[in-house]
Amino acid sequence: MKSTIYSGQHVAHQCSMPESSFDDVNLYKSVFNNINFERTTFTNINLEHSSFYDANLSNTHFTLVNLSGAKFTHIGTSASSDLATVDADPIQFEDADLTGSSFTSVDFTNAEFKNCIIEGLVINGINISVLMQGGAAKIEFKKVGWRTQNETGSTNKVSKNHYMAKGSAKTLCGVEIPSTGKVAEMSDDIGTSPCKRCINIKRSY
Repeated sequence: MKSTIYSGQHVAHQCSMPESSFDDVNLYKSVFNNINFERTTFTNINLEHSSFYDANLSNTHFTLVNLSGAKFTHIGTSASSDLATVDADPIQFEDADLTGSSFTSVDFTNAEFKNCIIEGLVINGINISVLMQGGAAKIEFKKVGWRTQNETGSTNKVSKNHYMAKGSAKTLCGVEIPSTGKVAEMSDDIGTSPCKRCINIKRSY
């Protein structure tokens, strides 16, 4: 079959590409910004170190794709542009190797994991693989709050109370504990109000 796109660098601006098909294509270090890929198929594609930003991947299929070093930012089942006006459909990952991958500020509401290898999987500082070992290790939580000092030496406003697993370096909601050099006071109960996200995550365990 004759190639439809010749080799070399190409630029496409403000494109809507629903139901497209990419087969046996090298897209190394490609950049996809504000793209509608609804119902698009990628087969035997090299997407190494490519970037997807603000892309609609609703009903998109990736098969035999190299995603080494790829980055997905502001990705959903519908993009924020006017190019996408489709109903939201869940994204599915099957038979995928995501070893060492990082997910930051991702909404996993109602997400489902089946037959997945979770060795070393850490969510908000908690090792989930330990929790899955028949409940052998019970996670202990503590509630913390802290005051910090500004450059003039005066005490800043008291933080909210956060929950964290004992021994963790971060709170459940991902807020980092201030460095010891900046902490004027830290105790189990000095916050002005509770962090609802921390509490909700704690309740889920």
